[in-house]
Amino acid sequence: MIARAGFAFFLDASLLVGVSALFEVRLTGLAAHEWLAFVFAGAALVHLLLSWNWIAAATRRVFAGAGSRNAVNYCLNFALFADIVIVLLSGFMISRHAAPALGVYIVENLIWRRLHVQASNLAILLTGLHVALNWDWIASVLRARFRTVSRERA
Repeated sequence: MIARAGFAFFLDASLLVGVSALFEVRLTGLAAHEWLAFVFAGAALVHLLLSWNWIAAATRRVFAGAGSRNAVNYCLNFALFADIVIVLLSGFMISRHAAPALGVYIVENLIWRRLHVQASNLAILLTGLHVALNWDWIASVLRARFRTVSRERA
């Protein structure tokens, strides 16, 4: 269980670093930003697959009328998922490097650009809330990891 939780933690931390890097295009440059988005999309898909049991159980709990914290967390996760899909789709629609490299040429459209910027800003907010609501899991994985490291050193 610790190994799976450790991998999930590493993946989630990588996603957090990735979304932070993606948010600041000047950090990576536009071409790397666009290609990094593909890597981020793949990592996010793995995150969803690893979380699938939680997603199924949370869906059942929410529709069975379980507590408000479950409903808020579920709605936040769904909003974050939908927003990330919008960010990735709109990013592809305004791509200047990745899409043309894949043979897709798109006519410049200001609406897609505005949607991308607004959805990206919302993603930062939703990501922060997601981390905050899941802080107990983050802390427990870190505590377990530090206990393991302490025992290995002893």
